[in-house]
Amino acid sequence: MITASLPFLSAIGAGNIFDELAPDYWLSDYLSFGITNRLRSQALHLLDIKPEQTVCDAMCGTGNNFDQILSRKGKVIGIEYADKMACLAANHPQASKVTILQEDFLQTSLPDHSVDKLICSFGLKSMDTADFPALSCQLKRLLVPGGTFAFAEIDINSSWMKGPALFYIRYLMPFLNRCITNNNPHRYLYQFASKKLDTSAVTAALRKNGLSVAIKRAAFGHGIIISGQSI
Repeated sequence: MITASLPFLSAIGAGNIFDELAPDYWLSDYLSFGITNRLRSQALHLLDIKPEQTVCDAMCGTGNNFDQILSRKGKVIGIEYADKMACLAANHPQASKVTILQEDFLQTSLPDHSVDKLICSFGLKSMDTADFPALSCQLKRLLVPGGTFAFAEIDINSSWMKGPALFYIRYLMPFLNRCITNNNPHRYLYQFASKKLDTSAVTAALRKNGLSVAIKRAAFGHGIIISGQSI
């Protein structure tokens, strides 16, 4: 089971946090001025999805990657643990073309070497460093030889606009969310955005299982993409 990496996730429960975020999750692309969508798009572009290839969208949330994968004629398998996130993914406008599995990605029921490509958007920061070896093992098990993967993450700490960006996420983004929906789930995003991802631990775990790894900055310097291939 995935271990929560942030104290408030452990205290409240990761599933509960993501269930609270789920109804307003669509707002993220707008409140981030398109940065989250651009980061996902750049990660998917790196995967170079071909028609009929099977693409696993790990920790898929409400299905924000589905349209872009389907536009490339890929076969989509979405994996999501949180109840409301999985429910919204199952009700995505193109859900009839997607296989949704509500389960923990680290314990997924998918068979060995059943995936050509794997995408994961904004999932690594919700995991504890101790989970990275298990994550690496799942990648190696699921990907066909030569299969590729990409993890997209917001990385404000290394951004050229770190100060203003964190101020916006901590104060203005929750305020705008309340104005639009009278709800405030985005108050949790500051903890995610301000957390620095241990990229050294991620890459070490991936390489240990024979996966090639590359890291690049993306989304105007506000994010990173960790990508690679099963050798």
